[in-house]
Amino acid sequence: MSETSTQQKRQLEKERQVCQAKLQNEDEDRERKATAAQNRNENEQTSHLAKDKALKSLARMNETSYAYQREYAAEAQLTDLLKNTKLDINVSEIIVHNICQV
Repeated sequence: MSETSTQQKRQLEKERQVCQAKLQNEDEDRERKATAAQNRNENEQTSHLAKDKALKSLARMNETSYAYQREYAAEAQLTDLLKNTKLDINVSEIIVHNICQV
Protein backbone atom coordinates (compact mmCIF):
# COMPACT_ATOMS: atom_id res chain seq x y z
CA MET A 1 0.00 0.00 0.00
CA SER A 2 2.79 2.36 0.77
CA GLU A 3 4.40 1.66 -2.64
CA THR A 4 1.13 2.60 -4.36
CA SER A 5 0.84 5.74 -2.27
CA THR A 6 4.38 6.79 -3.19
CA GLN A 7 3.67 6.21 -6.89
CA GLN A 8 0.47 8.26 -6.65
CA LYS A 9 2.36 11.08 -4.97
CA ARG A 10 5.00 11.02 -7.72
CA GLN A 11 2.33 11.00 -10.39
CA LEU A 12 0.52 13.91 -8.75
CA GLU A 13 3.80 15.84 -8.46
CA LYS A 14 4.51 15.27 -12.17
CA GLU A 15 1.01 16.45 -13.09
CA ARG A 16 1.42 19.50 -10.86
CA GLN A 17 4.73 20.36 -12.55
CA VAL A 18 3.17 19.95 -16.01
CA CYS A 19 0.26 22.21 -15.04
CA GLN A 20 2.63 24.77 -13.55
CA ALA A 21 4.73 24.77 -16.74
CA LYS A 22 1.59 25.25 -18.86
CA LEU A 23 0.48 28.17 -16.70
CA GLN A 24 3.91 29.75 -16.92
CA ASN A 25 3.91 29.35 -20.72
CA GLU A 26 0.45 30.92 -20.92
CA ASP A 27 1.59 33.84 -18.75
CA GLU A 28 4.65 34.38 -20.93
CA ASP A 29 2.52 34.17 -24.07
CA ARG A 30 0.07 36.77 -22.72
CA GLU A 31 2.99 39.01 -21.79
CA ARG A 32 4.49 38.71 -25.30
CA LYS A 33 1.13 39.50 -26.88
CA ALA A 34 0.63 42.51 -24.60
CA THR A 35 4.12 43.79 -25.42
CA ALA A 36 3.50 43.31 -29.15
CA ALA A 37 0.18 45.15 -28.91
CA GLN A 38 1.82 48.00 -27.01
CA ASN A 39 4.60 48.22 -29.61
CA ARG A 40 2.04 48.31 -32.44
CA ASN A 41 0.14 51.06 -30.63
CA GLU A 42 3.31 53.09 -30.10
CA ASN A 43 4.29 52.61 -33.76
CA GLU A 44 0.86 53.80 -34.89
CA GLN A 45 1.08 56.85 -32.63
CA THR A 46 4.56 57.63 -33.93
CA SER A 47 3.34 57.22 -37.49
CA HIS A 48 0.38 59.54 -36.88
CA LEU A 49 2.66 62.13 -35.27
CA ALA A 50 5.04 61.95 -38.22
CA LYS A 51 2.15 62.34 -40.67
CA ASP A 52 0.77 65.31 -38.72
CA LYS A 53 4.20 66.93 -38.65
CA ALA A 54 4.65 66.38 -42.39
CA LEU A 55 1.21 67.83 -43.13
CA LYS A 56 1.90 70.88 -40.98
CA SER A 57 5.24 71.36 -42.71
CA LEU A 58 3.58 71.06 -46.11
CA ALA A 59 0.93 73.58 -45.07
CA ARG A 60 3.63 76.04 -43.98
CA MET A 61 5.45 75.52 -47.29
CA ASN A 62 2.21 76.19 -49.18
CA GLU A 63 1.59 79.35 -47.15
CA THR A 64 5.14 80.53 -47.78
CA SER A 65 4.85 79.75 -51.48
CA TYR A 66 1.55 81.63 -51.66
CA ALA A 67 3.09 84.60 -49.85
CA TYR A 68 6.00 84.66 -52.32
CA GLN A 69 3.57 84.44 -55.23
CA ARG A 70 1.61 87.40 -53.88
CA GLU A 71 4.83 89.34 -53.32
CA TYR A 72 6.04 88.68 -56.87
CA ALA A 73 2.63 89.57 -58.29
CA ALA A 74 2.58 92.82 -56.33
CA GLU A 75 6.11 93.61 -57.48
CA ALA A 76 5.16 92.92 -61.09
CA GLN A 77 2.09 95.14 -60.79
CA LEU A 78 4.13 97.95 -59.30
CA THR A 79 6.76 97.58 -62.02
CA ASP A 80 4.08 97.70 -64.71
CA LEU A 81 2.43 100.68 -63.06
CA LEU A 82 5.71 102.56 -62.83
CA LYS A 83 6.60 101.68 -66.42
CA ASN A 84 3.20 102.92 -67.57
CA THR A 85 3.80 106.24 -65.87
CA LYS A 86 6.92 106.65 -68.03
CA LEU A 87 9.33 106.81 -65.09
CA ASP A 88 12.93 105.93 -65.64
CA ILE A 89 13.32 102.12 -65.28
CA ASN A 90 16.22 102.41 -62.85
CA VAL A 91 14.18 104.68 -60.61
CA SER A 92 11.15 102.37 -60.83
CA GLU A 93 13.24 99.33 -59.91
CA ILE A 94 14.62 101.16 -56.88
CA ILE A 95 11.13 102.20 -55.82
CA VAL A 96 9.75 98.68 -56.27
CA HIS A 97 12.67 97.20 -54.38
CA ASN A 98 12.22 99.65 -51.51
CA ILE A 99 8.46 99.10 -51.34
CA CYS A 100 8.83 95.33 -51.29
CA GLN A 101 11.41 95.53 -48.52
CA VAL A 102 8.87 97.17 -46.20
